[in-house]
Amino acid sequence: MNKKVIIVEGIADAIFLSQLINKYFGKPIFSKPKVNERTIYIKGTTPDYNINIHGIGGFTKLYDFKANIKEYEISGFDFHVIFDTDTSVRHKDSYGGRIGKTNFLNEHKVKLEIDFSTFLLPFDNEEEGNLEDLLIKIVNKDNFNAFLACHNNYCSCLKSGRLKLLGMNELESQKSQLFNYLQASRGMKSAKELERNYLDIELWDLESEALTPFIQYLSEIFKT
Repeated sequence: MNKKVIIVEGIADAIFLSQLINKYFGKPIFSKPKVNERTIYIKGTTPDYNINIHGIGGFTKLYDFKANIKEYEISGFDFHVIFDTDTSVRHKDSYGGRIGKTNFLNEHKVKLEIDFSTFLLPFDNEEEGNLEDLLIKIVNKDNFNAFLACHNNYCSCLKSGRLKLLGMNELESQKSQLFNYLQASRGMKSAKELERNYLDIELWDLESEALTPFIQYLSEIFKT
């Protein structure tokens, strides 16, 4: 049996990844996610694969996961890391952007004394960003654009009023747009990261070309 450990940053990443694997790679049976504050663990099995997805609570927690990594290593698991590229502007510690995050991961290969494959969201290229930058590309365009027109009108209305609004940047962010799109479409519970259904074709397009680099990377993981 092929044994895989896939390390991601958080809950949203783990839920999205498990559903993407379910669609494209043999429909593994996934356990109910085990969540502890910002971390998550999902186990999946097929006749050929033992899959363990860990959301570790952010890329800076990678070294803290060392004990788990060593246990998996003894049992013969392969390791794969999927993190946000982030931006050099956001991260003053020099770990933002493709070069910065690649340096961080290479440093941790040495510190953890293991090798692992990597994919940097959103597209594993020179474009900076995160999971939301990928998700915004794979929404059902017709339904999302209809929602977005209303959302933008709402934001414009708020900004034209007398209220002193301190949260407009957050309200207009991609993360907020996605959450409000899902809340308006399926309700508050279904908008939460842990409860999202990326297989809902009225909301998402998992056939989008924007997913091609990610699917190709996962194909490499699950071909052996």
